[in-house]
Amino acid sequence: AQCSLAWMHYEGQGVEQDNQQAFEWLESAAEQRNSLAQMRLGVLYMKGHGTPKDTAKAEECYKQAFSQALADASQKDAEAQYALGWMHEYGLGKVQQDSKQAIEYYQRAAQHGHIAAQQAWHKLQLAQLAQLAQLLQQAAADRDDAARAATRRALRELVSAAPTAE
Repeated sequence: AQCSLAWMHYEGQGVEQDNQQAFEWLESAAEQRNSLAQMRLGVLYMKGHGTPKDTAKAEECYKQAFSQALADASQKDAEAQYALGWMHEYGLGKVQQDSKQAIEYYQRAAQHGHIAAQQAWHKLQLAQLAQLAQLLQQAAADRDDAARAATRRALRELVSAAPTAE
C-alpha cells in the first residue's frame, strides 16, 4: 500500500504531485523489502526527484530490488515478477537490457492478473511485431527467401505466445 501511495504522489494521481512525499513513502516500503518500492526508489535517486540525485544509491536500490524480486518471484509474487520485467526491459540493477526476458517476466505477472504487467507485455510484443514486419518487408525487397522464411517463423512464434482476450 505504501508503494502504491508513493507512486500516486509521484504521478499526482488522485493526490497533489509531491516528489518528497513519494520518496518518503517509497523509502518506508523499501525498508520492508518491497522490491517494486526498492526499484522505484532507485528511479527517484537516479532522477533526483524528492532527494538529491545519487546514481550510486540508485544502483544500490536496483541491486536490492533485483535480489528481493528474484526471491519473491520464485514464490509466484506477481509484483516481483513485474519488477523483474521492468528491470530487464530497462537494464537496471544487476541485469542487462533484455526484451525477451522482460516479456517472460511480464507474462508471468500478467497471468496472475497484474494490470501494469499486461500493458507492458502488450507494449513489448507490439514493438517486436513492428520489428518483424520491417524485417519481412526488407527480406521481400531483397528477394531473400531464407530471411522471409525465418521472419515468418519468428512472427508465428510471437503471435502464438501473444495473450488472448478472455
